Parts: sequence; structure tokens; C-alpha cells
Amino acid sequence: MLKVDVAMWAKDGEHTLPHVLKRIDEVIPSENINRKLFIDDKSIDQSRQIAKDFNWEIHDNKSGFICGGANTALSLVETEFFVSIEQDLYLNKHWWDRIPKLIQKRKDVITAQGVRVILNRGLRGVSKWAIFRKRTTKTLDNNIWRTKPLKMLGGFPNDHTSVDSVLDRFYVRPSGLKWVVDFNVVSIHLKPMTIYQYLQHLILNKQKQHIRPRLWRHVFRETVRSPVTAALMVFIVKDPFALPVYILQNLAQWYGSVTQEVYNPEWCVR
Repeated sequence: MLKVDVAMWAKDGEHTLPHVLKRIDEVIPSENINRKLFIDDKSIDQSRQIAKDFNWEIHDNKSGFICGGANTALSLVETEFFVSIEQDLYLNKHWWDRIPKLIQKRKDVITAQGVRVILNRGLRGVSKWAIFRKRTTKTLDNNIWRTKPLKMLGGFPNDHTSVDSVLDRFYVRPSGLKWVVDFNVVSIHLKPMTIYQYLQHLILNKQKQHIRPRLWRHVFRETVRSPVTAALMVFIVKDPFALPVYILQNLAQWYGSVTQEVYNPEWCVR
């Protein structure tokens, strides 16, 4: 029987934690859980007490931010595989039945995950479209990890904005390991997110990826193509508010790609 530690790094999540923690108990059978590790980053609300009420072990985030919480959790994990779920992720009811199977029998897979839909109007349509096209970004919020290979890579990068992008691009891919995504297991992102926050996140991710920047001819091509693609997207996802968001998203990704930082993964002290 598969036995896992379940880890969550959190900060001031009292509004979503009761729903998220209750859902974890519903989705992941108790007999499959070894420890439930709650890594708290100096919360000033009732997050710690809520976690205690759901029988989670409380530990302090040693160095702050997501990267600090993730590495604190990794240092405490005892099992061959562990699960990471973030404080605002409401799990799909089929998550446990489908996601662990993607990693158990494949030694080359370091992590497997589902995808998530953002609830906000406009952003919901864009995230559904990304799932439809199988282009959603990799995340840390609903994953099962192979513990030993992750530790051999040095753990999670000490990056305060794009831990997932940096880990995937500079550590997982070069090592030959796989990061697997099941686009049919769709969870819900409960935390409210403004369009500005969403676009800012896209720009930061692009700045960390260091793929070939989009040139002006690519901007012209996307400018012509975006309205057509966006119209098709609105028809499929049935969310007219997604139209302006999609066009802004393309501009944000282009801006992020042409303003990439001179990034050296060795700067990540881990």
C-alpha cells in the first residue's frame, strides 16, 4: 500500500484552509497518510489553530516564502513519495485515484500533478482554455513527488517568485527526469486573484524561463492571431470576459520574454 507524507506551506490562509484541509481528508484515504506536515510562515491569523484542529503537525518555515516552506517540508519527509498541496487548492475528487499512478511505476518521473481552474471571471475562461490546449503551467500546489531524486537535485530552488519554473527548467529537465501533468484532473484555485496579479505572475515566470525572446515579428504575428484565437476560446469556454484577458496575457508573456533577467541557477542557495 502506498504511504505518503502530505505537506502544506502556508501563510495567513484562514479563509480557505477549512475547506482545503477537509477536502484533503475526503480525497486521500487516512490509511495512506503517514504524516501531515503544516509549514507556517509567521501567520498572524488562525491558520495554525485550524491546522491543529485537522490534526496536522505544525512546523515553522525556516527561511520564509514558498521556497523556504517547501524545503522545510522536504527536510521532514520520511516516505518514498510525498504530496504537496497549497493552502488555496481544493482537490479534485479523483486526484488520489489518478495522480499517484503516474509516478509509482515510472522511475523517470520526479513529480506528477493535475491542473487547476481559477474561479475569477475572465481568468476562469483563460485557465480552462489553457487546459483545453494542454498548455497550463506546472505548479507545486497539487503534486506527488519522488522524495530521493528531489533531494538529490538539491531540493526546491531558493527563488521567491517562480520556484516551479526555475525547478523545472534548470534542474528537472537537465537531469532527464519528467514532470507529468494529467489535464483531466482539474482542481479549483480558491484564492481570489486580480487580473493584475495574474499578469504580473505571467511576466515573472517568463523572465525566469530564459527561452529565446519573442522578436517584433512574433509580436506582429501574435497581434494578428490573438483576436481570432481569443474568439475561438470564448466560443469554447463560454466566457466573454476571457477575451480581453487573453489578449493582455499574450502581451504580458511577450514583455516577460524580452525583459528576461540574467539568471544563474547557481545563485539559488539550497
